[in-house]
Amino acid sequence: MQPEETTVYHIDSLKGTHKPEYVFGTLEWFLSGELARRAGCSAEFKWSTYFYKTKPQQTNCVDCGVYLLYYMDKMATGIVGLQPKSILGQVETWCKSSFNSLKAERLRTLLQQRIHCDAEA
Repeated sequence: MQPEETTVYHIDSLKGTHKPEYVFGTLEWFLSGELARRAGCSAEFKWSTYFYKTKPQQTNCVDCGVYLLYYMDKMATGIVGLQPKSILGQVETWCKSSFNSLKAERLRTLLQQRIHCDAEA
């Protein structure tokens, strides 16, 4: 873990469910503890944090995982394709798409079917 190089992006697809300050505070507590454990002493954890909301936002409380998978895939594809030195300038663009609740429902159904088929194999 390289604290001076750590950047954390919080991508929120569901409006009003959690505050970035809480998410970053909890993560900082955990990562500071890990850094102290690995370094064998208390060390200050230095990082940069960025918060983005997806556009559009999800409209229900059941598709969080589907949105997570969609946006992780979108960002991973962008990183592999562009191989940027930093993704800071790209994340906001990657958070905007035509992905919506109807597409999420279709993807959720496909994932459930795939899991069911794999379980039977």
